[in-house]
Amino acid sequence: MINRRILLALPLLLANPARAEPADPLVAALITCWQARGVRFTPEQVAARIGARTGRDALLAVAGAWTDANDDDQETMVEIVWEAGAPPSPAEPLLTVDLVAGRPALLLTRDGEWWLLHARSQNMLAVHHPLTGQAQMLAPDAAALIGRPVIAGA
Repeated sequence: MINRRILLALPLLLANPARAEPADPLVAALITCWQARGVRFTPEQVAARIGARTGRDALLAVAGAWTDANDDDQETMVEIVWEAGAPPSPAEPLLTVDLVAGRPALLLTRDGEWWLLHARSQNMLAVHHPLTGQAQMLAPDAAALIGRPVIAGA
């Protein structure tokens, strides 16, 4: 038998609430990376900081001081640890430390897609899409850029 309270609450239970999920894969990836480092930003904050910038310029836009979702002041940046055609960065060993500790990095493919990098070996990069969750292995030559989000003091 259906209880009257359940019947009255049924429309609320079936309704799809509006979610504050970012529609931009870079915004979602940055939020995931910073959450893994103990800092929380909202999709609106990150999207406003990036603006209309893309690629490397978008990563440079998040550098600097800003207030996180908990109203704490944070100093952020994204170190570019690997870029196609450039010499290896001195920060590349720190990327390995982050990946082993379970902190993902950002990966931009040559076709302009943003992914979360979780592991790498000599032959493959283990990534997943920040919006769809699709996991896959990429060849290293598919990457255009790998960035390591950093929080000052974290």
